[in-house]
Amino acid sequence: MIKNDNKSRWHDSNPKIQQTFQVVENMSSKERKEFATGLLKAVSILRKQQSRKNFNISLGSDKIMDYCKAYNKRRWYDQIPKLMKAINLLSMLSNEEKEQIIDEISLSLKDKN
Repeated sequence: MIKNDNKSRWHDSNPKIQQTFQVVENMSSKERKEFATGLLKAVSILRKQQSRKNFNISLGSDKIMDYCKAYNKRRWYDQIPKLMKAINLLSMLSNEEKEQIIDEISLSLKDKN
């Protein structure tokens, strides 16, 4: 069996993030908005902590394409502005930071169920 490491979306390259996005995609609109609020808060806290340490954001060609898709509202999460913003901010973090935030958010999702 050939393993394909070429994932078309940044969030598909990490199983935790991919699974979280699948859960969020199946949520009600209200639950998605609540998730977005929590995600924005978590990213904001991390960015404030990082700003003290010269927070850097990397925009590669994949990021530019994602912003084009966001502008055209082609992704399922682009229909909720707060969720789109939260996911776009998450996408700019390092893999380690993304995983840290997803772990925090996943715990809050489990607590609600």
